[in-house]
Amino acid sequence: MPGRTAYFGLTEVGKPLVGETLVVAAASGAVGSAVGQIAKILGLRAVGIAGGPEKCQYVKNDLGFDACIDYKAENFEEELIAACPGGVDIYFENVGGAVTKAVVKLLNSGARVPICGYVSNYNDEDITKSESPFDILKQLNEVPEHRFFVVFEWVDRYEQATEQLGQWINENYQVASLFSLKGKSALVTGGSSGLGLMMAKGLLQNGVHVVIVSRRREKCDEALVELSPHGEVTAFSADITKADDREKLLNFLGDEIGSLSILINNAGANWGAKLEEFPDEGFEKIVNINLNAVFSLSRDSIPLLEKAATQTDPARIINIGSMDGIHIPIVSRTGTFAYVASKAGLHHLTKALAVELGPKHITVNAVAPGFFKSRMTDYVFEHYLTDIEEECPLDRVGEPEEIVGIVAYLASRAGAYTNGAIIPVDGGTSISKGKRSWMDSD
Repeated sequence: MPGRTAYFGLTEVGKPLVGETLVVAAASGAVGSAVGQIAKILGLRAVGIAGGPEKCQYVKNDLGFDACIDYKAENFEEELIAACPGGVDIYFENVGGAVTKAVVKLLNSGARVPICGYVSNYNDEDITKSESPFDILKQLNEVPEHRFFVVFEWVDRYEQATEQLGQWINENYQVASLFSLKGKSALVTGGSSGLGLMMAKGLLQNGVHVVIVSRRREKCDEALVELSPHGEVTAFSADITKADDREKLLNFLGDEIGSLSILINNAGANWGAKLEEFPDEGFEKIVNINLNAVFSLSRDSIPLLEKAATQTDPARIINIGSMDGIHIPIVSRTGTFAYVASKAGLHHLTKALAVELGPKHITVNAVAPGFFKSRMTDYVFEHYLTDIEEECPLDRVGEPEEIVGIVAYLASRAGAYTNGAIIPVDGGTSISKGKRSWMDSD
């Protein structure tokens, strides 16, 4: 009965749409727990409300809700606001009273409120004189669509509900659900240009709250102009190779978003020179940026990542390596010794972190891009674009959607079981011997 109540209340009265935010009261109860799990299957962000830390931990870690707020906590309303950055589209009412008053402040235009019950009033001496959810909702400037329901309204469809619930238990392969990123938060280092900017834009367009990091404040400001139309984005100026800057950044993240779903270690640098002329300071600088800083920021971000992590929806660290960490590049006609060494090291670090952090419900993977248009590739594109294309079996360079797509996979439910992988996105360049004369058609 609780499953059918959750099913019909959410689908028939709540009328959910992919990407919306649902809040369900009494989330650890029989009906509330089912509502949240169905919501996740349907591609919604599910935020539960329960009483006490143990119940909230159960709702988030075992049931797979995106967040669960303890209504007994002193900062209940602040935590609720932080968990629903885009407002609330559906409120599944089980409680009433102060909980309802807190939630209705966040209702979006067009919100729906299925009323299953309001337990806070059940012990009142005269419930007819109590302030019910109906009274609370009718005081709003924009009264949302709402009604009380009982599961018996759909008694002739019980078989349908049972069949659907059973199917959901076994499978849910809809792309919109598998790859949904709505409601997540992400930190993208080097997010003001190049691949970082591409990834930040893609995440924003899919409902992620993004924080970009760059050393230069003016680059952050320029990026914000381009990114702001696509979603909720913040920029922070920091040098992540410096411990003090990392601490300030992470304190900012804690205040700004509270937890971190996705960390994309993208900031990087290159240095080209002949072997006999390659300076020690150049080698050290590149390794420090491309490898050391990734390790330090990943380590320091663990507490924020753990707050967002569940067994079914782990937090993600995505390291941006390079195909040059897989093969030795020759197209640029100069040695990039520190770059290839640091990227190969980053790939192996990714595997080590994956083993270490997996038990904490944090996956760690690396993307090894080939050539994409960015500031780092401007020079080689200008001088050697034909060679680059001929070295690639697909005879071209990468497009923005191809790097965004692999990041979306790794950050979504579809990639939740991928851990410790190094994924080349290079058109096959890293496994190719290049174009040969006999490949040309007559």
